[in-house]
Amino acid sequence: MDKVDIISPNTISLLTTFQCTSSCKNCCFSCNPSIKEKMTLPQMKQYVDKSMDAYGESLKVLVLTGGECFLLGQSLPKIIRYATDKGLSVRVVTNGYWAKSYDVAYKKLSLLIDAGLKEINFSTGDDHLEWVLYDNIVYGMMAAGELGITCVVNVEQHDKSVFKAEQLRNDERLVPYFEKSKKNNTIFFVESSLWIKFNKDSDISYDKLLVTKEIAGGCKSLFSTIVINPYAQMLACCGLTSEQILPMRLGDITRRSIKELYDAQFEDFLKIWLYVEGSMNILKFVYEKRNIPFTTIIGHTCDTCAEIFKDPENISILREHYKEVIFKIFELVI
Repeated sequence: MDKVDIISPNTISLLTTFQCTSSCKNCCFSCNPSIKEKMTLPQMKQYVDKSMDAYGESLKVLVLTGGECFLLGQSLPKIIRYATDKGLSVRVVTNGYWAKSYDVAYKKLSLLIDAGLKEINFSTGDDHLEWVLYDNIVYGMMAAGELGITCVVNVEQHDKSVFKAEQLRNDERLVPYFEKSKKNNTIFFVESSLWIKFNKDSDISYDKLLVTKEIAGGCKSLFSTIVINPYAQMLACCGLTSEQILPMRLGDITRRSIKELYDAQFEDFLKIWLYVEGSMNILKFVYEKRNIPFTTIIGHTCDTCAEIFKDPENISILREHYKEVIFKIFELVI
């Protein structure tokens, strides 16, 4: 069997902190205001440098997320400037707590754009709106639209969602910016993303329509991103369940190099299989071997991935039967 070539990453994603102004009941990282751990500016610079030393020109984007990356204070514009000077396009992901008025949002974003920021992503929906007002998202979007920066809003979606993306799309304050974006061929849009149930008391489920787009093809979150959390742990992806799946934790970057940890993934056939065929197809394979009825109404692809790993019997089945598919998978990836 030929060795799989290393697929170089194109993105660095720093989970800068798990501290957040919100305590969303279904937060994938259980973020809340009481968590104090944050990446320091020297640490973030070091992570950028070591990543670029390892993979050079293949890296195009730095994502600053969390938790809430705006809690980094003055370190936020500084790391944006540092990464921009290194040739990276910088994106931030935020809940928008800081956008308390249009003027405040405009001033804050202006400072970050002056530092080099190219894109802002807002997260909102039923859980987020318990903590951050709807108008904050509107003010943040208006400021982004006025300043001409790429702006994407991700709205939590499940079959019992109350807040819908259409509310933002139809908000009369935002309509001019959607029209401006079409005219100027810029990116200013709202999308719906499946929301995962992490709290057992949450009323979240999925219907087949919601998951249709999630089940096709392989997982492209793998082999694209260098993901580092606030505790210097490197992850295989930035998927919603990555912190809950032990094999997705690649190791401590204070003990092994970023390149060593990233490249070692290509010795893990299950990750390659996930990349090629996706979690839904692998779970279907396992359930057929176990004579368990299979339904595609599982949920988010990350939820399905967690389903594979949480049952030791699933892993036993994969160890026993992976040779049945190994030639097919390697032919598709090599």
